[in-house]
Amino acid sequence: MKVLVVGNPIAGGGAAARKIEALAELLRARGHAVEVFLTAAAGDARARAAAPEFGADALIAAGGDGTLNEVVNGLREPFATPVGFLPAGTANVTARELGLSGTPEEIAALIEAGDARRIDVGRAGGRRFLMVASVGFDALAVAEDARRRAKSQRFTRFAVPILRALWRYRAPALTVTVDDAPPVKGALAIVSKTRHYGGLFSLAREARCDSGVFEVTVCARGSRPALVLYALAALCGRMERLGGVRTLRGIRVAVESEAPAPVEVDGEPFGTTPATFELAAGALPFLAPPRRS
Repeated sequence: MKVLVVGNPIAGGGAAARKIEALAELLRARGHAVEVFLTAAAGDARARAAAPEFGADALIAAGGDGTLNEVVNGLREPFATPVGFLPAGTANVTARELGLSGTPEEIAALIEAGDARRIDVGRAGGRRFLMVASVGFDALAVAEDARRRAKSQRFTRFAVPILRALWRYRAPALTVTVDDAPPVKGALAIVSKTRHYGGLFSLAREARCDSGVFEVTVCARGSRPALVLYALAALCGRMERLGGVRTLRGIRVAVESEAPAPVEVDGEPFGTTPATFELAAGALPFLAPPRRS
């Protein structure tokens, strides 16, 4: 088989480079042809996955969730080549959701078995996502982080962006419409395909990568004390128990607001409202262990 590994060598403080090398050596020892493409700047992974000479039997994204997102956004549709993930980032949310241990040996075994799960792909306009999109405070914090993102890959790097976002924050008045259901008002909307959010929070407990629906959390209150309460509840996995929090499910989510509100998709800024998120159920073949019942 021909395997293309697209990796961010500095992910995980350099751990990704070691894992990429180990995977390439293992696959070559087993008789596979391996091309390793190492990224040097944002957008490199997307460009390589989109290249006309792509031509591989399997494509492995190596690094953090951001590297995987870039690879998925570079692929042409309909998706045909199975995608795998060698996690070596900070949160590795997708790996946790799919039950990946993250070892080169596991990835090699999945490639050779060739059994790909079909997972859902979210779309926000021309941007695809596998994990989450949000409108409101979370997106503002992501925008602050993007402005100062550089050296630190630790969770503590988010402290300053979060504090700056809290200082600037003005709760938006959102209208969230899921499929053909009546609109819901709120100050924060999170559209999830994964249970975990940011590696620390358990937000949408019923969300699955292959469920065929979004799980949409709409929070009615937008004050700073309410945001702190939401964060504490999400840390404990009890978000749905709070008053003023509604959970909706569907395949198309439209979010509007009286004034433009920030939007993020898989941890990257995505402009402002209005925003529409749509789901392509089972669109992407993904190399992962069978779903646990």
